[in-house]
Amino acid sequence: MNIDQIINRIKSVPKEKWNDEETLKSLFRQTANEAGKSLTEDEIDQLFQQFKSLLEGGSQEALLSLLLRHGISKSQLDEMGEKFQS
Repeated sequence: MNIDQIINRIKSVPKEKWNDEETLKSLFRQTANEAGKSLTEDEIDQLFQQFKSLLEGGSQEALLSLLLRHGISKSQLDEMGEKFQS
């Protein structure tokens, strides 16, 4: 799955659904499956909790740190930033 697909999937979720647990967990599952990864329910729960904490008061730095820890490179972050602004 490329960056464009991930960004489009995120943009497809209405902001009012960003706090909906089942919507986000479904999004995480679909994205992982399309990337060829299998996540356990515990991993899905952890992703949801991390996303929820970022929405509640997380900073951009916390989000960048989280993405870098999960294998997103600096150049991919730059590319995502450009695409979100377009």
